[in-house]
Amino acid sequence: MLDHLYLKRLSRPIEELGVRPPSVDIREWSELDKGCLSYIHDYIDVGVIHHVESSTTAYGCWTKLQGLYERNTAGHKVGLVRQLGKLRYVNGEFLKEHINQIEHIFY
Repeated sequence: MLDHLYLKRLSRPIEELGVRPPSVDIREWSELDKGCLSYIHDYIDVGVIHHVESSTTAYGCWTKLQGLYERNTAGHKVGLVRQLGKLRYVNGEFLKEHINQIEHIFY
C-alpha cells in the first residue's frame, strides 16, 4: 500500500508521522492528508472500514490498520517457532511440499 502512496506522491503524511513540517503550508498539508486518507479508504475492504472510519487523518488511519494487520507480538513469534519446531520432513514426501509448508509458516 505504501508503494502505491509513493507512486501517487501521497506518502508524506505517513512518512512525517502525521505532523505537518513547518515548510509546508497548512492548506497544502490538509489537501495532501485528505488525498492520502481517501486513497487508503479506496483500498480498504468493506468489512474493515468500520475500524478506521473514525480516523480523520491519514496517519491515524494508517496506525489503526497497522494495529489490525501487523503480527509482531511475542505470542505470535512463539507460535511461529512452535510451528517450525513441529515441522518434520517425512520420507517419501515431495521436497516442494515440505518447502511450501515452511513458506506458509513465514508468509
